[in-house]
Amino acid sequence: FMQAISTNDSALMAEIRIEGGSTIVSRRDSAGGEAPLVTRRVFTPSTSARPSTGKERYWDPVVHVRGGIAVVWTPYEYWNDGKSSHCGIDVFDLMKENGVWRIANAMWTVEPEACAALRPADPSKLRPKG
Repeated sequence: FMQAISTNDSALMAEIRIEGGSTIVSRRDSAGGEAPLVTRRVFTPSTSARPSTGKERYWDPVVHVRGGIAVVWTPYEYWNDGKSSHCGIDVFDLMKENGVWRIANAMWTVEPEACAALRPADPSKLRPKG
């Protein structure tokens, strides 16, 4: 997922996601209100075909697996045009389909003010490397 975002590879994104799965994004509204603004959308290959200069890296993932389902929870940082845009938490629901793990649903928070608290003290933990 992070590689697909960071390389702007919509074909890879379509390959690793399950069509019809959901995407949910939670962020503060532009007025700075207390309640998060939640955006929901259904994943289709066309929704991932937006040009981007963004890069995303994550660290310290927590992964739970049972049979053919899994959940991944991880902090992340997103950069746009070489500058930090925001941090947050990514959550992915995965399922094993024909022996391959694919993302059924993806959720994340957008928290520009949380980077200092979320960034790892050890930069060698950042993934993908480089």
